[in-house]
Amino acid sequence: MRKKSIARLFNTGPRQMNSWLECINYLRNMSAHYMRLYKINMQKTPTSCKKLCPDFKPTNKVYDIIYIMKFMMPDADEWNNYVIPNISAMWEEYKDYVSFSDYGFSADWERNLKI
Repeated sequence: MRKKSIARLFNTGPRQMNSWLECINYLRNMSAHYMRLYKINMQKTPTSCKKLCPDFKPTNKVYDIIYIMKFMMPDADEWNNYVIPNISAMWEEYKDYVSFSDYGFSADWERNLKI
């Protein structure tokens, strides 16, 4: 399958799709090698697709990559009922130690991440 065809499946272009995949891979590698994600400015930031996310404002933080992952999730119910609650539970568990904003999350992050 060609890049354009794959990108069309996600309602985006090949450049954005390539950027998104690079960023997801970058975050995966950082996590796999126990790199600190707290208060870090990501060296790779996903390019936004104006069609899908016209209000997206990059923060150069982890949130940007999680935000674009929602557009690649094939099952909205799984994203809304599994991924978001797990992120929320993690924040609840560590709220005394870290701040949402240090990862790029805004106060209305749950609303913004819902599909």
